[in-house]
Amino acid sequence: MTLFDTQHIQATMVEQGFDGTASLGNLLAPENTLIFYRNTTKVYTIAVTYDTGKPVDLTGGSLVFSVKSEMSDERPVLYKNSASSADLVIAAGRGGLGTLLIRPNDTKRLPIKEYWYDLWVTLASGAQTPVIGPSVLDLRGAIGSI
Repeated sequence: MTLFDTQHIQATMVEQGFDGTASLGNLLAPENTLIFYRNTTKVYTIAVTYDTGKPVDLTGGSLVFSVKSEMSDERPVLYKNSASSADLVIAAGRGGLGTLLIRPNDTKRLPIKEYWYDLWVTLASGAQTPVIGPSVLDLRGAIGSI
């Protein structure tokens, strides 16, 4: 008997608009695809749930967001861990909620292209599982800049 069945955990990421409400920006993209422009700020609310919709208790756990140029790459080009970064936080542990902040400097030097990302959770029990498996991050360029 296992203490925790990680096969039934999932996560969703919703982009937050400047006014704090959900943005429609990613609703038109394929499932789990993140689309954004290089050198911009993005904030995502992360909801980690069981397949029944019940929130996973993240208290004492951590989240890890990794971006790689190619899935086979050893090192990520962008890495955020809630255990060591203020840019990825567990906002409401019992509610299964986290927040991911992508800053302009995170993408400033990255080439315009499609990348691969995933999101992992480690629970207080030590159980680890991807809650968003390998998915596309589409980094785009902009004509103007601020």
